[in-house]
Amino acid sequence: MKETFTVPLSKANTIQEQLDYLVYDEKYELDLKNLNILQFHGSSDYDDLCMGARNLNGAKTAVPVKKMKQSRAVEIVWCAALVASQVLALILLGISTFQLNCSNRDMKETTVGNPNVTWTTNKGHILLNGKQLVLKGINYFGFEREESAPHGLSRQSLDFVLDFMEENDFNAVRLHFSIEMVQKNPKTNVDCKSNKDICHLRALELMEAVIDRCAERGILVVLVCTQLESGSNYNTPNGLWYDDENPMYTEEKVLEAWDVLMDRVKTKWNLFALDVLDQPRHAASWRANNLERNFNGYSGRFVTHISSKHAEFKGFFFVEGVNKNGAFEGEDLMGESNFPKNMPSYWEKFYGFITTTRNNPVIVGSWGGKFQKGTLDETWHNAFTSWLQDKCLTNQFYFCLNGPTISPFGEPLLSDSGIPNRRKLDLLKKLQPHPTRLRYFASTSKLCITSGRFPNEECNL
Repeated sequence: MKETFTVPLSKANTIQEQLDYLVYDEKYELDLKNLNILQFHGSSDYDDLCMGARNLNGAKTAVPVKKMKQSRAVEIVWCAALVASQVLALILLGISTFQLNCSNRDMKETTVGNPNVTWTTNKGHILLNGKQLVLKGINYFGFEREESAPHGLSRQSLDFVLDFMEENDFNAVRLHFSIEMVQKNPKTNVDCKSNKDICHLRALELMEAVIDRCAERGILVVLVCTQLESGSNYNTPNGLWYDDENPMYTEEKVLEAWDVLMDRVKTKWNLFALDVLDQPRHAASWRANNLERNFNGYSGRFVTHISSKHAEFKGFFFVEGVNKNGAFEGEDLMGESNFPKNMPSYWEKFYGFITTTRNNPVIVGSWGGKFQKGTLDETWHNAFTSWLQDKCLTNQFYFCLNGPTISPFGEPLLSDSGIPNRRKLDLLKKLQPHPTRLRYFASTSKLCITSGRFPNEECNL
């Protein structure tokens, strides 16, 4: 029996008119008349998460209480992303199926056409054309920065970077961007010696090229709205999805920017999901009575807007939680003498319980660290990966693919000089040794899917 629930999507103008949920909290009960996707309060402080000093609260589960009539089906599933403090929710819109034949007899394959594929869920799994998706993902930033291009292309070729991903069995990427980049479509900082065919492209054309070349390698793409203004100062202006003090970033202007982007990419078969806003924080709230800060309400408006104007998009929506913690500023002096044995209880409270109480799909959207030998960070990495395997939560996106060697997260998987980080790669291979493999044949519009398997056999369908 299918574990996720299905409700009909009406032709109403707002999500509020389509779905009602009762949301139960551990300490109180709320009735929110909008898209109440599973939500957590989480700390964005990596060190506190590592030491287990924060006691997060406010975890919620949702149940449907009313079903509207007619139109196409919508499946609501959940995925969580913690470390650093992201919780994502997935909403599936639209179903299409194709049956084609692949010529490679050495592969046990299922085939689907381009651009339509079938996304469903069952028993805590995301299914691609009926086969469980075993996800091995990576975060790739740069479109939100000053260069308006994936980081590293000023020194190395895009094909080199994507080949690296394919060779190490990554089948999905979270591609970060800014609203300003979409609005201005600026020139990019791309090395023409290494990227002769794309260095002349402006930012949006380059993003299309990146998605298309990911498709050639069977790599799924999640587009992540990381920030409003372009640049490296991630903490400005307020952690919200808009900035009314700047007329370029009102909610209306933000949605218009999404329209511009979706008009270019919505029919691409490998566009797996849209992430509404990366790590809403600071002023962002999940309270229904605070409309100016209510990220929950905006998420509903966002889903309604995109699904009504861009029905060709058949993938998921990622909706994250807000960052809150259980301590006032300056009072958190707790320590944990039994680290890392203390951590599973925190992870279970944050989001691990979903797999047992609701049996919904869970994806870890961003996690990582320096992973240096003999450090607490290494201990944390090893403990976390073991817990993910035990909990059947190995569908994840590591942070990060690229970036400077010196950073809070240590060396990336691939340095600017093209040197791979073998220790981290080995860890991720151990975490997810048999991810789903996708092979796309553009000449015949065929996609061959080789089923993956989770390392914990109890997790497989």
